[in-house]
This record gives sequence, C-alpha cells and structure tokens, in this order.
Amino acid sequence: MSWFNALSNPFQQSVKKFIYELIGPERYINHDPIVGLLAKNVSTAEEYEQLGKFIAEVYEAGYMRAVEEHDKELKKLGLKTTIKKTEPQGQGPSIFQSEKSS
Repeated sequence: MSWFNALSNPFQQSVKKFIYELIGPERYINHDPIVGLLAKNVSTAEEYEQLGKFIAEVYEAGYMRAVEEHDKELKKLGLKTTIKKTEPQGQGPSIFQSEKSS
C-alpha cells in the first residue's frame, strides 16, 4: 500500500489488520488479495462499523450452525445438550467505535 493511499483511506489498513487478527496469519495469507479489495471500499467510519457488524453476524451464524449440528449428532447418541446463553460481563467499548463516537 502506498503512502498516499494510506493517508487517503485510513480505514483500509484497519480493515486488513482487523481481519488478520480475527483469522490469524496462517489463514489470512490465503485471502490477502480479496481482503485488500474489500478494504479499499471501506472509506468511512460508518462503513467500517457496518463491516464489523457483518463479520460478527457471519461468525455467530457459523458458530450457531456448528452447535446445532453437534447437538443433532449427540441426540442420535442419546445425549441431551443444553446451550446456555450468557450476557457478556463488563461490557467494554466496541472495537468498532472510534474514540470520537464514544
């Protein structure tokens, strides 16, 4: 990324860093080109926040699908599972909020 691009769109590097930290270096390296294309199109704080919420929704949907599939398999074995939902403790600031919006 050029110096000019970094200054003209500060969210580009933030998006790449967020996804890198989320999926780790081993997985990120395979997706760097598409993450770069996605990151170029995020140019406002609102878009950055919306992208974060979208990624969280995808993550949650995948997690819940995996839990449901495991639950079905365990039921076939005669085991009962209970998924207990808990509220997050100590609700800190959102990672998608800037200091200005807090």
